[in-house]
Amino acid sequence: MANQLLVKGNVSGRMLAGAMLHAHAVMTGELKVKQAAGIGVFNKYLGVNAARREAWGKQTKLFPSAVLARASMSGEWLNKAGQLLEATTDAAKRKALLGQVIAPHITNVTALFGSQIKERAGKLSIVKISDIASLLEWQMPEIELETVNIPAGKFPMGSTEDSTEQPVREATISAFRSGKYEVTNEQYGIYMGQTGYRAPEYWEDEKFGKDQPKNPVVGVDYDDANNFSLWHGRRLLTEAEGEYAARGHVGLIYPWGNKLDLSRVTFNTDRTSPVDAHPDGASLFFGVMGLSGNVGEWRADWHDLYDSEDLIDPKGPETGILRAIRGGSWEDEDSGNLRSAYRSAALPKDRLDFVGFRVAEDK
Repeated sequence: MANQLLVKGNVSGRMLAGAMLHAHAVMTGELKVKQAAGIGVFNKYLGVNAARREAWGKQTKLFPSAVLARASMSGEWLNKAGQLLEATTDAAKRKALLGQVIAPHITNVTALFGSQIKERAGKLSIVKISDIASLLEWQMPEIELETVNIPAGKFPMGSTEDSTEQPVREATISAFRSGKYEVTNEQYGIYMGQTGYRAPEYWEDEKFGKDQPKNPVVGVDYDDANNFSLWHGRRLLTEAEGEYAARGHVGLIYPWGNKLDLSRVTFNTDRTSPVDAHPDGASLFFGVMGLSGNVGEWRADWHDLYDSEDLIDPKGPETGILRAIRGGSWEDEDSGNLRSAYRSAALPKDRLDFVGFRVAEDK
């Protein structure tokens, strides 16, 4: 191991724990089965989660006497790390570790979660490693987001109803998991409380905001939706994934079938509905709720005309001006917007009262 230990930083406290325990085991010569399993999970986690690896992939060199990888968002694991470090290092080494590991982490986490962490850290006179835990403990994701398994398959993507939906072609989609529901005001409120992230545009509106906890959050721009998803270890759906989740392998017109039925959706009204308000509007093949009506949803893609040769897990163009939105909404008057192939778009910074989002993840 020589004099230094190289461990990758990561957002997840649970995954960090494996690395931390392994580092300690290397230093002490003790590697228990549970610790070995922990580092294995950590390495696998870094390998399969490209978004987190990109965002948090900076490496931190630590002396073995420090025994800590980059600080994670988890106050729980930081407390344990602090206890370990305080038992094995002196004050000077703890102070050095703070500057080397914790401070850079605070700077990095600010980019995704606003300035509140940095502001709170600046007001503290930190002596012990575990003192920092109170800053990060409230950031640990406590939100349970129910997901639905979407198996791999092929389906006829697009339609002949509009030029932006053409050409119709067979798209191949890899297995993934989709949020069963759109993210709600209640869930987003927890996120705000844990991270200090800014409130949505309509947060104080009695029809759209915090007074409607079970309704989908709206008034979030693309970055808001994407940051929430990354914070929870997820991502946004692509256009192709969302359309497949709605239409299934046969390419249904609407999530529930081929016949328009306005009783299955929130449509042409003056406000949103709870995300579980229309169980009979769930997608026929996969049971995903709210893919039509209520609110439109940000998708991961830039918006542009389809590339007829982009047939395997289509992700749209690499750059653009507008971001894709899918699903129709409560304010629509044209029932054609309820079709699963219908496409719309907005500027990434738009915070609209008819657009929300749901999470997804690779399987």
